[in-house]
Amino acid sequence: MAERRTVGIRAILVFAVSVVFCIGNSRTVHGAETRSSIPVVLRETQPNLFEARVNLDGIEINSNRSVVLKLSNPDGNSPITFSKPVASCGCLQVAVSDTRLPAGGEIEIVLKVAVDRNQKAPIWRQTVSFDSKKPGDSIVKLEIVSRVNGLLRFDDDRFLVQLYEHSVDDGDPKLLERRFAFYATEPIQIDKLQLIQNQSDPAVSVSIDPLDAERGELVLRIDETHIGDKGVKLSCQLRDPESGQTASLSGVVVRRSAVSVVPSILRVVRNEDGKLDAHVIVLNHAADRQSHDEGDPKEASPIAIEASLAGRKLRTRVTQAGKGFARVGIRIPEELISQLNELSKPQMSIQVYWGDRRMATKHKLLPVSTFQSVLAE
Repeated sequence: MAERRTVGIRAILVFAVSVVFCIGNSRTVHGAETRSSIPVVLRETQPNLFEARVNLDGIEINSNRSVVLKLSNPDGNSPITFSKPVASCGCLQVAVSDTRLPAGGEIEIVLKVAVDRNQKAPIWRQTVSFDSKKPGDSIVKLEIVSRVNGLLRFDDDRFLVQLYEHSVDDGDPKLLERRFAFYATEPIQIDKLQLIQNQSDPAVSVSIDPLDAERGELVLRIDETHIGDKGVKLSCQLRDPESGQTASLSGVVVRRSAVSVVPSILRVVRNEDGKLDAHVIVLNHAADRQSHDEGDPKEASPIAIEASLAGRKLRTRVTQAGKGFARVGIRIPEELISQLNELSKPQMSIQVYWGDRRMATKHKLLPVSTFQSVLAE
């Protein structure tokens, strides 16, 4: 009776082991059928430094993906030991099947890739390194590269356009063009993008200029003659009707003075010849505009600079000039010193005439006490 029970128990155990073995094999076979791997060959580029570049076949924006890499070292004469992996960003997680790659053997690495929704470039590029920092240990570096599918992004989604004063004849519009690059990767098609203007102005026209299958530019054409001193705010959006993906661009067009004078607080010093001078830099911000003719003599230096202090006109001279700037010396008469000492906040008025541009401004001098100490130097 006991013998029969023993035989029965043995039969049950054999059956149970067989079931577990079959289930294990079934899972292994099933995993092999559904999981594909990318072969990666490590090359020794320097002593103990092994590198490889891995090209994925494309990843989706704002998605997760697991990739199996099968690493091999066919040319190696000794095994490679893998230390703890370090990824270049948190968007890449790494798991290693073994810490030792035999010479001529293979090991598997599993990468979990997560592309952030704020990804801007059409190429996703990260690195994974295995470096124990111990002398003599192997260093393994992997560069992971992939195209990003379904990407719709501007290179820069904010802009500032500055306009400057200019003389324009009636009926002669001045059109200023600004271009803003964007990417639209497959399956998004540039010719099917919708242009939506959330904030617009009659003085600004907006259009799409395709450059190739995946790159384009949003073009702003601004009629300067119809932009007031307050400027305008603009906001527009590109939308892919198939995926619903959008890319937004916003900014302002403002009008600024074409000419400015620096510094804002002037310092008066006594020169070697005993005379008192203040020096300023005059900047023409519009000098590099494409609408200006190259070599135009009126852009080389200011036509005139006038300065006055305590109601008295001062003598000025341009000591250095280039395209868009001039260094100006302003002579301060000795007899004005007593008047300056009586003023709590002495100011110098400066007017600049540069080409067809004119600017008037007031600049502070140093406080009287400081002014006196400067004179004594």
